[in-house]
Amino acid sequence: MNDWDNIFGEVPASFEARILDTLATLEEDKPVRRLGRRGMTSLIAAAAAIVVLGGTALATGFFGLREVGVDNPYGEVGAATQQAGSESLLIALQGYPDSSEYKATAEWMAFLAGYDQDRALFRAAQENPPELDARYALYNVYTQEMADKLDEITEKYGLTLHCRMVTCPDVASLYASCGVDGFIRGDYKVSGFAYDDGSFLFNGSDASEDGLVPAFQFGRYMKGVFSEVVLNVGDAGLYDAWEYVTGDGVCVYLYLGPEKCVLMADLPESFISVNVLAGSATAGPDGAPVMTREKLEAFANTFDFTALG
Repeated sequence: MNDWDNIFGEVPASFEARILDTLATLEEDKPVRRLGRRGMTSLIAAAAAIVVLGGTALATGFFGLREVGVDNPYGEVGAATQQAGSESLLIALQGYPDSSEYKATAEWMAFLAGYDQDRALFRAAQENPPELDARYALYNVYTQEMADKLDEITEKYGLTLHCRMVTCPDVASLYASCGVDGFIRGDYKVSGFAYDDGSFLFNGSDASEDGLVPAFQFGRYMKGVFSEVVLNVGDAGLYDAWEYVTGDGVCVYLYLGPEKCVLMADLPESFISVNVLAGSATAGPDGAPVMTREKLEAFANTFDFTALG
């Protein structure tokens, strides 16, 4: 898996185009940007489904996936918003239930779920691209009203926005961009992107013949920074969840589901979430489950979380 096609599961393949288009439209010397037709076309996908990845936090006590559920504004137009107890649960990835990061993401998703439900404003913005401050370029914002609401929420919870983003086609560029070196121990192929604040997302695939997992997505979300990354975990009631301490002494939460697994860690300076694209009901070549409790714990030990702060 060497590209971003459907890396986040629920997100269409046009996600890569939206990210690359965002990079192309960022201009450091101009405080205001106008979304061109290509940029608005890319945002259509974001209006239907946003970045989807994995996990949240620790140290405040173990919690279930439902406790970090959020409204789903990216389903069919006119459909009821998704509730935390439903069989298709969307979760936030930016913190434990009482954290400012989680609360901000939940409020933003709730706002989006009730905003522009018929997409009339979006279509209008596509025909007549609005002038928006460049600092909203990395978020799903296409009207000034949305920008104002995002400012209101981030100010309320004391959070900042991502400002710049760079692509990272390999491990070396990822390390250089995020300022962290050597935290990946597994033999993984890596490609992704990093933000100026130290947050990053990358797509990983196991390059070894006897690899623990076929593919995964790894996210590091710096505390104090707002992110709108979410994950559709399906039926949260089907997950086997437990707490595990890695060989480095870091406590992580592990969730083993039938089709995917989630790893979460609450570190001093960041939240870590990893979405494994296989589960207990996913059969390997020998017919055995691709993921088990033992394999998920072994996978957790292929990362040095102490290096991520």
